[in-house]
Amino acid sequence: MPPFDDRKHLSIRLDVQTQREWQRLAAAYCAQKYEYLEAAWHWHAAGEYTRAATLLIEHYRTMVEAGQVQALYTLQAQFHKATLDETTWAQLKIATGRAAFLADHLEQAAALLGEALGAKDSYLKGQALYYRAKVFSNLRFEEALMHYNRGIELIKARSREEKFAALLVDLYIGKAWLFIQESEELATALHSLQAAEAGILADDFTRRCDLHNAWARLCSKQQNTPGELEHRQQAWMAAVETQDKELIFKTAHNLGQGYLWAGRYPLALDYLQQARAVAMEIGHRQWEGKSAETLGVWHFFQKQYTEAIAHYQLAYAAYQTTHNANWLGWICFDLAEVYAVLGDVTEGRRYFAEAKRAAQRSKGQPT
Repeated sequence: MPPFDDRKHLSIRLDVQTQREWQRLAAAYCAQKYEYLEAAWHWHAAGEYTRAATLLIEHYRTMVEAGQVQALYTLQAQFHKATLDETTWAQLKIATGRAAFLADHLEQAAALLGEALGAKDSYLKGQALYYRAKVFSNLRFEEALMHYNRGIELIKARSREEKFAALLVDLYIGKAWLFIQESEELATALHSLQAAEAGILADDFTRRCDLHNAWARLCSKQQNTPGELEHRQQAWMAAVETQDKELIFKTAHNLGQGYLWAGRYPLALDYLQQARAVAMEIGHRQWEGKSAETLGVWHFFQKQYTEAIAHYQLAYAAYQTTHNANWLGWICFDLAEVYAVLGDVTEGRRYFAEAKRAAQRSKGQPT
């Protein structure tokens, strides 16, 4: 029998090694180009599973904003527990679950976050409970409450550590929002906000912004307009400290809207224009639309109907471009209303009919 010739097998091994080296080079190139999903695919193909998972964990929001959610799901499903350490595995499931939540894929978000509940690390398990509670806040009240309570009990024991204290604040604020939005038990919301306020760090402006937004909504529910405006002002000031454009836009818009409903029109106009300036600065079309819509309401309240229509039309165009059927429906109702006031029955009926069609689309019903 001739001796065994392993040159063929060596060739195959060299081919695999060469392929993996090319995948590594491709991954590095894609990462330099900020193409994080493509880089993660290449790292995964090269057998560099932790590096691939880390990219998904760190850049999942970028992938959501780029419309890559389905591709993200597909790639994360390629990972196996045996190829990652326990921490990275849990972080990957949390990141992908948060991506699903941002994309409004609620059941999928709950399932992905559920896979992280088995983490032995208390902080990661607490994060999974917190984000899963937020998902269930949109699905099932009792399950959301159960997750918030479990998270609070788990994290409270280690709340002297800074990151645990911050997560505990998140859990209390989340629980407060649950009762503010889904229940009439406002005393429970009040207790949760007081607990959050007691634990928040002085320089944690992002969480201070979240806290004051929740306080403002509670005051609104209690028909306490002065309290609502005070907390919205505090939220705005905290947002400015963070220099986070999203928080600055939302708090300026909310404050402007609060002053609008309170009939304090000059202040309302000031903050609404600031919100619009931020939206236009960063080119966020949906925010541009939302600020234009509220400015349209401001003009409508002033009986400046031509200006109201002009702003409503800007919002209408933005919502069409971004395919936001829910907001498109509301702006069509606004347009129908202003045309009705002007006595233009044809335009009023046209926009009212379009509003109904948009509402059906947003609910997934045939039009």
